[in-house]
Amino acid sequence: MLFFKDSVYAKLIQDRIIKYIPSEKLSWVFYAESSTALREITEKSTNSWGLLISDIDTIRNNIKPIEVFIKENPRIIVGIQYDTKLPVKVQLKDAILFRRPSDINSWQLVIHQLLNMALIN
Repeated sequence: MLFFKDSVYAKLIQDRIIKYIPSEKLSWVFYAESSTALREITEKSTNSWGLLISDIDTIRNNIKPIEVFIKENPRIIVGIQYDTKLPVKVQLKDAILFRRPSDINSWQLVIHQLLNMALIN
């Protein structure tokens, strides 16, 4: 699940995942740009979610719905992207912070690492 307020960026990431990540590593990829959309997408799913990728601002502005989502998916891996400066305080324990990848190779490395963690979790 991708959760970014910037729908253009979320769509870019979704397209990259579909293009570069082998299908045996994931079942589906959705993105939400609001907490309402996150709830609507996840309520319709009968499966549990393994990975949530978001950015630090979206996490901070939607902490309560994200905490509910994590509680409903206790084995989920949460990856939080930041742009330049490492955030001083993150409200989600066990979240994995990563700097926004500067190129496609760095991006693929980060996504593969997060997916591998989700698969073994």
